[in-house]
Amino acid sequence: MMPELGLYCIILAVLVSLLQSLLPLRGAARHDSGFIQAGRRLAYAQFGLVTAAFLTLMYCHVTDDFSVMNVALNSHTTKPLIYKISGTWASHEGSMLLWVFILSLCGALMARGITRDVTDIHSLIRARAVGVQGLMGFGFLCFILFTSNPFARVWPAPENGHDMNPLLQDPGLAFHPPFLYIGYVGFSAAFALAAALLLTREAKAEDLRLLRPWVLAAWSSLTFGIAMGSWWAYYELGWGGYWFWDPVENAALMPWLAGTALVHSLTAAFRRGALMRWTILLSILCFSLSLLGTFLVRSGVLTSVHSFAVDPARGVFILSLLALAVCGALTLYGMRADKLPESNLFSPLSREGTMLANNLFLCTACATLITGTLYPLLLNVITGGIISVGAPYFNSTVLPLLIPVAALMVIGPFLDWTEQRPGQLLRILMPSLTLAGATILLTLYVQGFHSVFGLVGFGLGIWLLAGTAQDGLRFKANLMPQLPRLLAHGGLALSILGMAGSCFSTEQNLSMQVGDRAMAGAYRLSFLSTQDAEGDNYSATRGLFQIEKDDQPIATMQPEQRLYTIQGMPLSHVAIDTTAMGDLYLALGEAERDDAGHIRYAVRFHVNPLTVWIWIGGAVMAAGGLSGVGQHLRRSRTK
Repeated sequence: MMPELGLYCIILAVLVSLLQSLLPLRGAARHDSGFIQAGRRLAYAQFGLVTAAFLTLMYCHVTDDFSVMNVALNSHTTKPLIYKISGTWASHEGSMLLWVFILSLCGALMARGITRDVTDIHSLIRARAVGVQGLMGFGFLCFILFTSNPFARVWPAPENGHDMNPLLQDPGLAFHPPFLYIGYVGFSAAFALAAALLLTREAKAEDLRLLRPWVLAAWSSLTFGIAMGSWWAYYELGWGGYWFWDPVENAALMPWLAGTALVHSLTAAFRRGALMRWTILLSILCFSLSLLGTFLVRSGVLTSVHSFAVDPARGVFILSLLALAVCGALTLYGMRADKLPESNLFSPLSREGTMLANNLFLCTACATLITGTLYPLLLNVITGGIISVGAPYFNSTVLPLLIPVAALMVIGPFLDWTEQRPGQLLRILMPSLTLAGATILLTLYVQGFHSVFGLVGFGLGIWLLAGTAQDGLRFKANLMPQLPRLLAHGGLALSILGMAGSCFSTEQNLSMQVGDRAMAGAYRLSFLSTQDAEGDNYSATRGLFQIEKDDQPIATMQPEQRLYTIQGMPLSHVAIDTTAMGDLYLALGEAERDDAGHIRYAVRFHVNPLTVWIWIGGAVMAAGGLSGVGQHLRRSRTK
């Protein structure tokens, strides 16, 4: 009964979303309060129905209803409760229902700003945006209903399920997709508002303030989701790295780069009236890239080291939605963009100038990333050839384009909105530049010329961190309005320092048996013992190691080699000892008998300097964006 209830909710939501896509647009065009208010209530109704469907699917997972195919394929009675809950969105069908749930939530929140005053320009813009949100909801709900029904039954119902991929049974990855999807779908609000502004003849640059909380919330969530995903890859996949330039990772990075450009262009647009048309276009592109990322991840057209819920047959439907959304929005932009107001030209050596340069570098990096990600697919379609574009390409093309972006984040806040004299700017920047230069020299002295990116990263990270601190000191009497920028820039500086530190990582591969002691650089590893361990749905061999440096014990580490019994899948569970200065990273491989009959284990030991600051910086950046959302909401309530 419960699965049928969930399916009926989806069917009703399709009908409601269709009406939502029509009534508020008609009401805004005719200044008809009745139609506008009907659209507002329909947005609430769609959210309620989709929420009911989503909670119903979660209930089926938690109660082990194996008559539902989605549950039978992705769950098991021995699976811990937290992973039964996260299993709701681990499958293709569940992940798309999560997508529509967040989309309907955005529509309902936007509808709250609609008033009965038909002369309120912001209310009319929101009404049009709610209509656009309804149209997008209609498309994705039809996709779920006709190609990805999460409530499909299987008869006879199996006694137990197939269990979820063991790689997904991790707290970090349990909550990584929701944050990523809030980021992806959050940009739909910016997309809808951009379309609404194009449809509103009276739109002005100051109306772009409506986009700001949505863009900041989406960007913050996407930032945190990407950081959480890289953290999961670091400790769960067992290879010691945190970024592989994998297509799934790139799919999330594309809208993040465009979203970062949008955050900066929005500031110039609503404060100075500059870059309004460009900002509208960026809003369209951000959500378009989110749809592209969803297509790449869910269609399975690109091979990924960590793709899970994919379906090539249904990728065509997502591609069609992408084409309709992009072509429709760009057609509207081409027809109406010239009606939007635009300010006069500005000086290159001004805050607007640095924001424009920032946008150019970010968008070029994004285009380069798209090219490298899609080129293997296009080549395969056209010629049948198979090639791989990996880390060397992206490290040599994308990263150099992002270095000037960080430099501009140091320079920009110290520039006037109009024009700045170069000599005055140089005097302001000299303290932070001196500190950055000293950092590079110190790194050369300690590490030698080991990594160009490591040297540049340390210098750039310290420059940005010192420049951000210097920027904050200027506003110590009125710091709160500057807090979003300071946190975002400071968080990026911390992440850059963590990435620079990872360039100096070391790795040792050893073969050890219980009782062995081995040197790994400056560290001594003592393999003390092994013991058997049992989890809810796995068995494990746990190793006990003592790590010493300078003949002093500094850590006890217990890596595991797990076997998930339902799927028969072995998985290495690493041990990490984290300090502010870096990580000791230890992985225990499979056991083998040597010629003498002794059981030996493959052991991999990494020393990763400063790595933890990558994720601390990501969290600080996300906090900066959320503080901007909070400030906007407080200002809105006081009006």
